[in-house]
Amino acid sequence: MALEGNLTYTSVTSHPTETVIQKRTYPDGQTAEFEVPKQIYKTETYDYVYVYIKQIEVFTWSEQGKKATHIGYHYAGYANKETKDNNIEDFLFFATGLLAPFDYDKNLWAQCYDHIKEREDFSHLVNC
Repeated sequence: MALEGNLTYTSVTSHPTETVIQKRTYPDGQTAEFEVPKQIYKTETYDYVYVYIKQIEVFTWSEQGKKATHIGYHYAGYANKETKDNNIEDFLFFATGLLAPFDYDKNLWAQCYDHIKEREDFSHLVNC
C-alpha cells in the first residue's frame, strides 16, 4: 500500500546562523522573549509523487493509572515506486505523523495512510 498523485509540499528548517526574537505570553500574563533560529520555508511542487510509510511505532505508557497508546509513523515521498524499491533512502522528502486516536479493530497501515490524506496538501493523493 502507498499513495500517489501530484503534491505541493512545504518543509520548514532552521537557519544555521540567523535568529529572531520570539515573544511568549504565559497563562498568568507574564511574558518572556527568546532568541530562536529563523525558520526557513521551502515549497516544492511535484507532478507525481509516490508516498510510502517507512516505519510505524507504537508508544504505550500509563497515564493516571490508565493505559495510553499513540502511533507514530515515518513516511517519505519518492519520484516513483521504482526509486523507492531501488533505494528506500532516495526520497524527495521525509516527514513524521502521530495517529491518535486510532481504532484497534482496523488495519493500522490503512489508518496511517488515511491520516496522511487528511492533510490539506495531501488530500488529493490516492491509494495505490
